Amino acid sequence: KYGTLRTSLWMLAGSLVVTLPVSLGSIGRALGDPPSVAAWGSLVYSAVFGILIGNALWQRAAHERGARGTLVYLYLEPVGALVIAALFLGERL
Repeated sequence: KYGTLRTSLWMLAGSLVVTLPVSLGSIGRALGDPPSVAAWGSLVYSAVFGILIGNALWQRAAHERGARGTLVYLYLEPVGALVIAALFLGERL
C-alpha cells in the first residue's frame, strides 16, 4: 500500500529515534576521525541492497504468496546465515 521506499524510510526513522540518544558519544568521537570513503560506500551498499531491495523483494513475495507462504523463509534466514558464514568466513557451526 505504501511502497518499499516509504516503508523503509519510516523504519529507519523509527530506529534512529531509538538509537540516536544512546550513540551520541560514539558519534562525537567519530567526528574527530571521520570514516573513509570505503566505509561510506559500504554503508550505501548495505542500505540499498540490504534494506531497500531486500524489503522490496520480501513485500513482493508476501503480496504474491501470502504471509503463510513467506513465513517459512523467515525461519530459514538464520540457518542460511550460519551456512554462508561457515562456507565463506570459516566460522564454526
